[in-house]
Amino acid sequence: FNVLGLHEFDSDRKRMSVILGYPDNSVKLFVKGADTTMFNVIDKSYNMDLIKSTETHLHAYSSLGLRTLVIGMKELSTSEFEQWHAAYEAASTAVFGRAAMLKKISNNVENNVCILGASAIED
Repeated sequence: FNVLGLHEFDSDRKRMSVILGYPDNSVKLFVKGADTTMFNVIDKSYNMDLIKSTETHLHAYSSLGLRTLVIGMKELSTSEFEQWHAAYEAASTAVFGRAAMLKKISNNVENNVCILGASAIED
């Protein structure tokens, strides 16, 4: 796998993401974050049973005082990746407003993700 990009965690988005290049030339975005923000970027048309089941598990985990994370993924088309890459490179090398530009780019790409599941750990 090739790490093509990384959007670091920040307290506003409450999530982070990585873009990976696969040996078969596909490109995938993986996102992890707080359930409150992740359910805003999940593709709700994907599988409502899985989403509802994950919400049930998250509620049970949080009732036990566990810290939870939701994980999602989406495959990027060639054009989506190229558009993201050009914007990411420009933002990464910007002298002024770099953080705001990177935040905007991460918000643009971190959407319509398929839910993969959730985790819970003791704090």
